[in-house]
Order: sequence, then structure tokens, then C-alpha cells
Amino acid sequence: MSDGQELKRYARQRDVTQWRIAERLGVADLTLYRWQRGEVDQEKAEKIRSAIDALEAESGVTCSAG
Repeated sequence: MSDGQELKRYARQRDVTQWRIAERLGVADLTLYRWQRGEVDQEKAEKIRSAIDALEAESGVTCSAG
């Protein structure tokens, strides 16, 4: 399990908006918000991180935060 808030911080640090993540994952914004309010299973967390990483790469912005 992964903490949904940690995933939200991960996206914020990379300047990736929640709606773009939801769009990339093919889910409604509200579904993503609900996932981020609690615990997220490992498979779902990896999909979210992958979407964030891909969106960051597409934007050409890189994050120095780890």
C-alpha cells in the first residue's frame, strides 16, 4: 500500500496537475482525488507514478526534488 497524499506531493513537486493525471489514467478527476485521500494499492500507485513521470517528461520540465 502507498499513501495517496505522498502521490499527490510527488505530482505537485513535478508540476503535474491532477486533472492531467486522471486524463492519462482514463479516470474521472474525482476518482483520482478519492484514491489520493487514502491508501492506494501498489499496482495503482505504480500506474499513477508512471503517469506523472510521463507527463513530466512530455512537458520538458524536470524536478530536482527527490
